[in-house]
Amino acid sequence: MSTIIERPSFNVRAYQKRTSIYRSSAGVDVLPIIFHHYKVLKHYNPSIHGYDLEPPIFISKNTLKLRFSRERVSGSAKITMERLARYKRVIARSPRNMDKLQMKLARYLCRHVRVPEDKHPFIIADILNVLETAVPDKIIDVQLLDVTIRETEESLHMNVEDNFYRTKLIPATKSFIDGLEKVRLLEPDSLEMLGLESSCAICKEAYAEKKGIAITRLPCLHYYHQDCIVQWLKINHVCPICRHPNAPSR
Repeated sequence: MSTIIERPSFNVRAYQKRTSIYRSSAGVDVLPIIFHHYKVLKHYNPSIHGYDLEPPIFISKNTLKLRFSRERVSGSAKITMERLARYKRVIARSPRNMDKLQMKLARYLCRHVRVPEDKHPFIIADILNVLETAVPDKIIDVQLLDVTIRETEESLHMNVEDNFYRTKLIPATKSFIDGLEKVRLLEPDSLEMLGLESSCAICKEAYAEKKGIAITRLPCLHYYHQDCIVQWLKINHVCPICRHPNAPSR
């Protein structure tokens, strides 16, 4: 009898479809972000060379009301849309405000949603992608799936190449590379103070060696020297650290 092997996986999907009915108790503009957390079990089925999926098991549902304006609710859809657009511009142009938003999301994921910290970058990156085109009258839904995959040693061996080498060397799009967020460190140890990597994972040189050096942040929240990551992305669209995909060219 074949040995059953279990391996974990984690999937996240963020989107905006449903109309929002949420209102802030403080009477200010908020954008609700609802986290739906499920556990899913997949069994390998050799007869179809694929997987049978069991019904998801509900874990939790949590709602973060993201305040995007300090002003009182206007009641005007046009004004509310303008306020959200202004908030998105502030976030996009200010690394400090972007960091504050990311830390707020990370704290909420840790304290309320209770997902492991190593999953936070993927979740936050998806939320930020949706936020770029978000409208104020719809909810941002975030589906989190803790997946357990059960298969035999034989099926694992047959699928090992597909499982681990699925991502080919496909470059990122030019528009994605040109639009990368650039950050200039005024203090060499500022990243280390935030608990982030203090050296470029590509060239292995510490950021602290040069004050005021330009570095780049990917959507998955990993930092690199600007020149290093640009050359990397011209060859491979995934993050060198976490393998998060970034706008493949095809």
